[in-house]
Amino acid sequence: MATWKEMSIDNLGAARTLLQVGRYRSSVCRAYYAAYCATTSEITKKTKTFANEWNNPPHAHVPRLLKNHLNLTQTKIKLIIKKFRALHHAREDAEYRPGQAIHAINARDCIRDSSTILFELWGTDK
Repeated sequence: MATWKEMSIDNLGAARTLLQVGRYRSSVCRAYYAAYCATTSEITKKTKTFANEWNNPPHAHVPRLLKNHLNLTQTKIKLIIKKFRALHHAREDAEYRPGQAIHAINARDCIRDSSTILFELWGTDK
């Protein structure tokens, strides 16, 4: 059984691979899920109760949960939330807005933002 951290690292690796082969929409989505899994890994260390009665937080609740449950400086928490929101928006563009153009630069930006989140949480993006 995989952990949230393992799934995060796997998704980030997949995002990088998908970027290399020109699958930009899929790369954006995997970069988002890398960040979602990383943040969920940390949130679930502090709470196991979520509104949806699942073992993970609803995506829209992650920023609030990060504010309430991360033991980091406010500067780092704000940075993580900012990057997470940007990734969430990019993922919605990639998955739900077929008319929205998604390019290599979008995928690279998402991989960078996701890597930043992993680094701020764990000191590494691997």
